[in-house]
This record gives sequence, structure tokens and C-alpha cells, in this order.
Amino acid sequence: MPYVDRHGRTCGYADIEDQNQVGKFYRRYFIIANDVAAFEYYMDNPLNLPKGSRPVGQILLSTISTARDAAKLRPKEQFCFAVSTPDKDYILRADGEEDKVEWMNKLNNASRIPVPKQKLEENENVENEKTDDDTLEGDTQNRKIISYRTEIVGGVVVRTPVESYSDSDSGDEEKNAKKSTLPSTSPKPPHLIPATIGRNVIKSGFCVKQGAVRKKLEKAVFCT
Repeated sequence: MPYVDRHGRTCGYADIEDQNQVGKFYRRYFIIANDVAAFEYYMDNPLNLPKGSRPVGQILLSTISTARDAAKLRPKEQFCFAVSTPDKDYILRADGEEDKVEWMNKLNNASRIPVPKQKLEENENVENEKTDDDTLEGDTQNRKIISYRTEIVGGVVVRTPVESYSDSDSGDEEKNAKKSTLPSTSPKPPHLIPATIGRNVIKSGFCVKQGAVRKKLEKAVFCT
């Protein structure tokens, strides 16, 4: 059963398969050493070995992709689990089902790459800036855009709205389009005001008169 020693390391006995012979296991003492970021194994408990004894093998925690059940890889062996790395799979055998699950959980937790707190705060700030930019862009798109047609009639500058729409509201676009088709309510120049206004007219209409110098017919308005 894996346990935690006085240094905070997960330790315990397990069997590891020979890399050159399938089904042949060796008893070893394993340590998940977070201080050196490695999964080490010794011939025996280092307390029972001479001082300064080195591990007979180690797997870097940064190279472990997962620790998973190996029942399908070794169907004839019980309580086996595989420690997967980019180069190969290490097959280990625990002393029981609970031991196997405990080793897999400890290895998966130890091999995870922690994200620094400062990095998380930077990511949150970037997301907040993106949200602010999206809000500002939405406000800009919702602004109404009005175009005018400028004409000079009788020396008077007349501006008539011809288009008014909003990107966010298609209904307003139709209403503004209808408004642009309405006749302008700007005052008419004096020369366009009919001469009959303010007079007691008996009859009015168009007639053609002949010029006095040249015999040229001109069209004019006559009032009686």
C-alpha cells in the first residue's frame, strides 16, 4: 500500500516488468519524488540501503502522459497498470486493486502541469479586455448613420435626408427609408411661389403669346 513519508513523498513497493521480457517482474521500491520531478525506484527501501544509494531507474514526471489500467495489455496478470510516456509504456503490478488505483491517482496528480497563479490572472485580464472591446464595438455599430442630399434651389441651400439606418435594427432601417421618400418640407424660393397667391383671381391657366420683336411663341401664365 503506497504511503506518504516524512518528506511528503508517496512511497511503496510494487513490481515492474522487465523491458526485454514480457511477464517477468522485479520487486522494487518506488518513490514519487516531487523535489526532483521524477518517479524513482530502488532495489529496496533507501533506509535499508547504504547511505547515498542511487535509484536503479527513474521516469520524469513531465514525460508521463497518463497512468492507466493495463488489464487488456496483460490479461494474465492481476492488478497491472501502465505508466505511459512518449517513448514507451512501463508495466507495473500492484499488491491489490486498491493499491493499483492509489498508484494511478498519485501518478496522474503528480504528472499534471500546474498553471501559475500569475498566469491565470493574466488570462483573466485578457478576457476582460476582449469583453470591453466587444462592448465598445457593439455601441459603435448601433449608432445611426444619416446621409443628406444637398441641392441649391433659387440660391438657397436645401439639405434633404435620403438615408437613415442602424446596423442593429432592420425595422428602423425600413422606417427611415420611408421617411427619405417623403417630399421635403423646406420653404420654397420666392420665384417658385405662384403669382395667384393673395389675389382675387377670376380665371388662371397657361396660354401662348407671340413675342413683340421676334415672332416666337412663349408659354406664360395669365391671370384675369
